[in-house]
Amino acid sequence: MSKRATIKSLRCDAVSASSSRVDWAEAWRQSYDEDGYHEAQRCDCCKVALCVHGEASHKDLDTDSDCPGSLGTSEGPMMNFFYPCPIGDPEAAALAIVDLPLCVVQHGDEPGLALTGGGMDLTWAICEAYMVLGYLPPADFAGRLPAMCGRGTSARDRWIAAGCRASCRAAARWARNGLTNINRAVRFGEHEASNRARKALAS
Repeated sequence: MSKRATIKSLRCDAVSASSSRVDWAEAWRQSYDEDGYHEAQRCDCCKVALCVHGEASHKDLDTDSDCPGSLGTSEGPMMNFFYPCPIGDPEAAALAIVDLPLCVVQHGDEPGLALTGGGMDLTWAICEAYMVLGYLPPADFAGRLPAMCGRGTSARDRWIAAGCRASCRAAARWARNGLTNINRAVRFGEHEASNRARKALAS
């Protein structure tokens, strides 16, 4: 995996993102695009990452390679959830998260992520995927980072936790600003009402 980005360099664009349920088979049936996802697998021989649909050999996908290895099976989303993420280059994003149980998907006009596995709480992986792609994770997930056996002590997990804290701080700051704006609007309304009342008494 490439060098981890600093927390300060991660963008806040996805902090307010929330997941939604999507029946991927039905969505792609309606759009006539069953290949509407980008998923990467590593070659079992040389460990190079390549985007693949279904099964393929390394040489099938890269004619410049004579590696005899094969890519793992790629089947796209396995869980019917969509996680919005402002992804610009789907293939590059899929390659970046090759070691995580997620793939890049397009839901209507919106790019995002979907899980390629399940059976356990994958919040750590979801948050990490956003961070690998250059974004602070959604606060909705960051604030629910599960206590799991073996998670939280490695350098990678401490990096993920730091990103989750930054997301929660950003969301809290925005919420405080929202409260300030509400109070300002109410005070302004009260001030205007008081002025109208004084003018009415003076007339």
